[in-house]
Amino acid sequence: MIVKKKHVDDISIIELDGMLTLGSETPLEEAFKELHDLGRIKIIIDLLKVKYIDSMGVGQIAAGMKRVRDAGGELVLVRVNDRIISLLEMTGLKSILPIFNSVEEALKAL
Repeated sequence: MIVKKKHVDDISIIELDGMLTLGSETPLEEAFKELHDLGRIKIIIDLLKVKYIDSMGVGQIAAGMKRVRDAGGELVLVRVNDRIISLLEMTGLKSILPIFNSVEEALKAL
């Protein structure tokens, strides 16, 4: 899993590339911790290049969402493929986690 971070004003964007599965979660956890330590509480996760996600990956997103919301912030997803949306529906996360079609839409919403 490759994790890239960039910032647009007070919003941080985490771009993921690869598979978010058991054993690959550490880079995402580290990104959430780093942004939390910097006080960055508006976060977009860009899933365009995520090829596969399992329950551990969903758990990492849920844990990140909790951390951000506990700090008074918001976490949203963008460019989510149908397979991942289906998994988010099964876990109930889709109903509580905003999903946008583009980074630009998410930036406007945050």
